Amino acid sequence: MERTRKLLLARARPGMVLAEPVCGSDDQVLLPARTQLTSDNIEMLRQRKVELTTVFEAAQDEVSEPVQLDEATLRKIIVTEHAWFGDTRDNEIMAEFFRCAVNRAARMHPNSQ
Repeated sequence: MERTRKLLLARARPGMVLAEPVCGSDDQVLLPARTQLTSDNIEMLRQRKVELTTVFEAAQDEVSEPVQLDEATLRKIIVTEHAWFGDTRDNEIMAEFFRCAVNRAARMHPNSQ
């Protein structure tokens, strides 16, 4: 069974695949389920004031690729994430969540390779 997640359109990226159809305010289907998002159709949805989509989650091996960042950039990401999570990282589950958040921020950073 494929896993899905709700996603703000602002966080949608080309290549993501819709798990459900996206409908406009008049209930007209704008994009059918299983459509692979492109920058053009993300922009079309934005113009039509769509705020939320449901996408299939990426396979684990797709999201765990290592990202190379310089020391200063990595430190900035970690400081920012620490401000969000604080001492909750002492909890094993929250520590894993923190690692995932730092990895995701690193992949989305413009200096990542």
